[in-house]
Amino acid sequence: MLVVFDIDGTLTRTAGIDAQLFEQAFHETLGARIPSTDWDDYEHVTDVGILAEAVEKALARAATAADLDAMQSRFLSLLDTHLGTRETLAVDGAGAIFASLRDRGHRIALATGCWRRSAERKLGRADIAHDGVPLASCDDHVARTGIVRAALAKAAARDGERVVYVGDGAWDVKATRELGIPLVGVDREGDGKLASLELGFPIVRDYVDVEAFERALAAAS
Repeated sequence: MLVVFDIDGTLTRTAGIDAQLFEQAFHETLGARIPSTDWDDYEHVTDVGILAEAVEKALARAATAADLDAMQSRFLSLLDTHLGTRETLAVDGAGAIFASLRDRGHRIALATGCWRRSAERKLGRADIAHDGVPLASCDDHVARTGIVRAALAKAAARDGERVVYVGDGAWDVKATRELGIPLVGVDREGDGKLASLELGFPIVRDYVDVEAFERALAAAS
């Protein structure tokens, strides 16, 4: 099995702060308020996609390469400062789940809507060893579906190999439905938002119980 993980909210407890820092960086870099920090309001829930749509809505123009570079630089600076103050960043059990799955004969890949440099910082600060793990990000594609396809390509997905995606957001549900890939949801806060979608995919709280997580992977369809 090839297990493809999202990062923010799935492996690391960074979904909320990510939105806060993105909003701050947008205002400081572009001099305008971001139209919304409810990512469901955006067509492409990726750093590049959100930035492009937000600039169009807030400034009535297309985002430029200079906007992208300045925004990413400021966001990463804010992220570094924030990560330095956090004691617990990994979702419970996330630090060991890659090794546990490999011991069971599975392969791992990462597909995230954030910038690669942001992803690397979060994983490193959460002590999630990811050397050699194929990682696709919004640097590869603006759309979630494109990012997942890029992750599969980087992992050299094998003919007949079962692929399961692990994610925490409604955008993960949408992307996997479009691609026809089974999903395991992660509800780290226990708020029931994923279950409220009533789509029947298995949901876990964390990765502490590896056997329970593997059962969820097997049950995903």
